[in-house]
Amino acid sequence: MKNSGRGTVTALLTVICGLLLSVLGLCFDWPGWAWGLLAVLLPAVSVLALRTTGRRGHTVPPELAAHLPLEPVERREQRVTRRRGEKAMKNSGRGTVTALLTVICGLLLSVLGLCFDWPGWAWGLLAVLLPAVSVLALRTTGRRGHTVPPELAAHLPLEPVERREQRVTRVALPSEWDDYDFLFSATVRWFPADGTTGDPLVNPGGLAVDTVLDRARAITEKRPPGRASLVQHELNGALGWMTPDATGQLRVMAESVTLTLSEPDQERLDKLASVRKDKAVWEHERTYEQSRREYLGKDVLQNTGSAVVWWLTRNDDQVEKTVGDIGLLAQLSSAANNEDVPDRYRPLVPHLAPPAVLDEALPPYTGNGAGPWAEEPIPRTPADHFDDFLKSAAFTAEDPQCVLLAEQMADLLDQDGKPEAAEALRWRFGIPSHVSTPDAADEPGIEQTGEPSL
Repeated sequence: MKNSGRGTVTALLTVICGLLLSVLGLCFDWPGWAWGLLAVLLPAVSVLALRTTGRRGHTVPPELAAHLPLEPVERREQRVTRRRGEKAMKNSGRGTVTALLTVICGLLLSVLGLCFDWPGWAWGLLAVLLPAVSVLALRTTGRRGHTVPPELAAHLPLEPVERREQRVTRVALPSEWDDYDFLFSATVRWFPADGTTGDPLVNPGGLAVDTVLDRARAITEKRPPGRASLVQHELNGALGWMTPDATGQLRVMAESVTLTLSEPDQERLDKLASVRKDKAVWEHERTYEQSRREYLGKDVLQNTGSAVVWWLTRNDDQVEKTVGDIGLLAQLSSAANNEDVPDRYRPLVPHLAPPAVLDEALPPYTGNGAGPWAEEPIPRTPADHFDDFLKSAAFTAEDPQCVLLAEQMADLLDQDGKPEAAEALRWRFGIPSHVSTPDAADEPGIEQTGEPSL
């Protein structure tokens, strides 16, 4: 509308001036060169006038300026700079081309008029039409849109979008576990959804931060606190989109998201994880031990036969070694089942075999003069035999039951009329003698040790 008004006024003034000058030229009978000069200058002056009015700014009356809405400084400067650049390029290009074409056409027509000796009315018509045509051409080019080839449209610079940002740090967000909160930090960015500044009474930063925190809370409250680093990357992806807020006035996103836990909470989680791991290891060890006991007790040591088969497979089919260990395996299987050694395996157990079997089982004499193979064996006393009995029954020298059994046996020997054997037994195990005789220590076969010989 503004360009149309300026062009119409300029065209009318040019036509009026051309008519007046033509009337003057006819009245005063101008020569041909005067008409040619008029045909050249009048269009050029009209084009320059149109360009000058196009460059003028549009002023607003002072009484109306106070009622105009204010615009942010940044956005106003961007718009003014952009409009000035566009107008300068458009006006400069159109005005220069139109002025050059008008001058060239005026010169050509003036040369033709002089050569053919045009009459005065022809020069007047030329002085009127040429400026009008130039003005109309300038208006037509001003209305024509500037089209861009499709292949170049993608490379054109985009119009800058006003964006604002605000940093939030260490905001507590709930996790899946009670009393364990995430600490959220991020840079919140936003811009008006409709491209305007919006209501000046609204705090867009507060709306944007609240929107981001709501979106982040919806994710963190469903995640365990032990996966903070993984949830951080999830939030970076979820909050990296420009999405509208609840009011629809802003588009909001967040970047540089960090998600951590407080140091005390992190230490507690580390301790819990360590305890869980130790418990899992202990449970596996206990299960392994129980399985091993069940295997040995209910399968391997169920009886002597199963123990012998198991031992044979463990020793790579060494039959002779397995046969030599049958007595030990019989003891072991019987002890595992809280039973006595079966009678058929007793001859294979050294301390349970009869004397004849022991004599047959003794190895030949080696000639060292010690032990049961000596040429003159040391006579064994009842105390020696009782000592062997305690050893075969798995009693130790520190066991107080040994002294109690020895004392009871000595009392039985006294009752049976064998005081010498009773006193020797008491002497062997350090039990006070019932008969105080000075020559008791000189009895044959009694060791004067004063302590049990187990």
